[in-house]
Amino acid sequence: MSQDIRIQNENSKFKFRVAGIVENEEKVLIVRINENPFYCFPGGHVELFEDTKTALDRELKEELFFDVEIKTLIASSENFYFLRDSNYHELCYYYTASPKDNCISMQDKIIEEQDKFGMVIHRFKWVDKNKLLDYDVRPKDVVQHFLSSNNLNHFVTRE
Repeated sequence: MSQDIRIQNENSKFKFRVAGIVENEEKVLIVRINENPFYCFPGGHVELFEDTKTALDRELKEELFFDVEIKTLIASSENFYFLRDSNYHELCYYYTASPKDNCISMQDKIIEEQDKFGMVIHRFKWVDKNKLLDYDVRPKDVVQHFLSSNNLNHFVTRE
């Protein structure tokens, strides 16, 4: 059985993630997971001995309703935040991506899935790229970098 790269104790969690910044027709796909008060880019955990591009391809196939082409690594982020009585330390690689099929549905979707740790509800939303900053998408440094440049950058964010 595969094992996600994550460490957890009573009130602290570390996770190694990948995320795709999926663009189509000047829109970007974001997702709200469970009852989180913010959006993020779709993706998931990297498994032990898995490279980040393979992990992102696997995670997007599990969560999305279409196939994507993973393009360029544009950011890595060390994100520290507090959510629901836990401190999080998240290491994440962000890749640009686009749908392989031009005839995809651009409708918002809610998808429920049973993952290794319980039921997860994904609320996917397509937003205009030029209105992305109107949404609480985190980490904000990565969003601003995506909108201004596609050069690789590394961020450390403490919220």
